[in-house]
Amino acid sequence: MLPFAILVSDNNKERLLQEIAQKIDQIPELNTRKTIAAATYVLAGLVLEESIIKQILRRDIMRESVTYQAILREGRQEGRQEGRKQGLVAVVLRLLTHKLGTLTPNIHTKVARLKIARLENLAEAILDFETFADLELWFSKK
Repeated sequence: MLPFAILVSDNNKERLLQEIAQKIDQIPELNTRKTIAAATYVLAGLVLEESIIKQILRRDIMRESVTYQAILREGRQEGRQEGRKQGLVAVVLRLLTHKLGTLTPNIHTKVARLKIARLENLAEAILDFETFADLELWFSKK
């Protein structure tokens, strides 16, 4: 229940977090101490500024938590996917411009909204385009 104390008390939250941190440090079992510290770190974030939490709780405790590691992996994966998509969008727009000429903002928007698989299909289809009508026909097909 220690991590929840920061949420229910009306007292000075900063002082309370310091007291909680002291109690956490007294927990003899390392994994239990890490788990409770990480949970406290997360819940304290609901009521205190990050800088205060970092001053009181060790930052590496959060990094050691399984939950933090899972969030970090997910964020990295999403970042890679987003970067890949942005790269594909840029290449497709360059290819379209090279093949068809100046693109309208509407086409830019349509391309940017495509999912990665569709962007890859469009990149290949561009080879067969001769006019903007070909592009519009491609967009009309799902």
